[in-house]
Amino acid sequence: MEVVSIKKPQEQLKPVMYKPKQVAQIFDCSDVHIKNLCKKGEIPHLKLGKEYRIPIAFVEDTINELQTQKISK
Repeated sequence: MEVVSIKKPQEQLKPVMYKPKQVAQIFDCSDVHIKNLCKKGEIPHLKLGKEYRIPIAFVEDTINELQTQKISK
């Protein structure tokens, strides 16, 4: 009998990048503002053709930093 490995469906994979529109929704601003910050180099990103992708880790770190600043005030 042959052993067959089963791959996880794509739906179960955790995304590692956000689109600018998703980041804009999280921070309550426009996607144009997020794209401008990417262009200025203020947000780490990948550019795939004309599309920007922002690491989820950066967004999570930024949220944690903002929460820490809010608590310490």
